[in-house]
This record gives sequence, structure tokens and C-alpha cells, in this order.
Amino acid sequence: MLRHFQEFSKSFSTFAFDPVTSYRNTTFIKPAKISAPDGYCYGGDNRNFSASASTYRTRIDLSIYWQDGSYGFSKYTRDSIRYNKNDNGTCGSNELARQNAGTSGITAVKEWITPGEAQFQISHSVGLPFYMGAPPNIDYSYSLNIQKSGATYISGSHDQYPWHEIYRSDNGGTWKTLYQFDPDAAGTNVNYLFPWYPNKKIAVGK
Repeated sequence: MLRHFQEFSKSFSTFAFDPVTSYRNTTFIKPAKISAPDGYCYGGDNRNFSASASTYRTRIDLSIYWQDGSYGFSKYTRDSIRYNKNDNGTCGSNELARQNAGTSGITAVKEWITPGEAQFQISHSVGLPFYMGAPPNIDYSYSLNIQKSGATYISGSHDQYPWHEIYRSDNGGTWKTLYQFDPDAAGTNVNYLFPWYPNKKIAVGK
């Protein structure tokens, strides 16, 4: 199941006439299943980095319409699926439960939009729905500055799990990679979702 929320500051009828910048931030789990410290396994997304992949844990899409200074914001969460863990510690195939955490923990607060730039504060805290909002959550927060000329500036931090990817597209063109984080390469794991583990700083300017 997919939970989805959209917020628009303009009517759909004017979309086609505007120069538009699209911004996408996605979190995903690379393996098909992962073993968690709570004695269960959980479903992943079975993929690598991809701007257009349809499988993920959470996603935000932000569109800036430069002609009239308006924007659209969408946020999505996929179901968390719990599986049994075999006696030898490997993940089983029995689906035990399925829940969705919802999108209420994801926000994009507009600070300003001018003819040449847009500034937002992005905040994200989405957890395993089986624990009713208790840790561990997927957390990130940052300031986002998008320039119409093509530059993007991001400053903040995120949990060092799971996989993070951020992209930008202008006027329907190809996605440009702004940021990617791979826990395998960083030597981190699912335990880094807990708040007592250090976050990874984001400092993007490209």
C-alpha cells in the first residue's frame, strides 16, 4: 500500500506554461529483506540507486513553478512488511504483518520563492509503524535552496541508514544526481536509525 499526500499552491490548469524545477528525495533499502534487532526481518526494495524507481521506503517530490512563484509538494510512504526470522538467523518468507507509517512526519516549509531562487526547510521523521512512532525512525532535516539558474544548495543531516538519494530535473529533462548515501560503503547498518548513533552531515552545492 502507498500513502500519498499532495499540496499545491496553484491550480493544475496553469502547470503546462511554467518553467519548472523538480526536486526528489527518496529513501530506500537496497536488499530485498533485512534482519532487524527486534527478532524479525523486514522487506526492502531490492534495487540500487535510481531517480525513477517505483520501489522505496519514503519519497518527497517538490516542484517550483518559476513564472508565478508557486510550488507543488508530494510525499509518499510504502508499507513496512514484517517477515519471520529462521532459526539460523536468515530471513524467512512468511509475511507476518503489514502496516504503513503515513506521511505526517514529512514536511516542507516554504521560506521564500523569488523569480530566481526558492528556499525551503525540509523535515522527515518516519518510523516503523509497528512501534507507533517510537524509534527507530528514518530522520533527516535540511535547508534547501534551489536556483533557477541550475544550482542547488543543501545543508543539514540525516540518519546513516537506509540509502538516501536526491535528484533535480529542469523543465522535464533528465534527472541530475545531487546526493547519494550508501550505508554499505559507509560501514553503517540498521542500528544507525537509533538517535544515539551519529548522523551524516549533508553539504551539497552543485
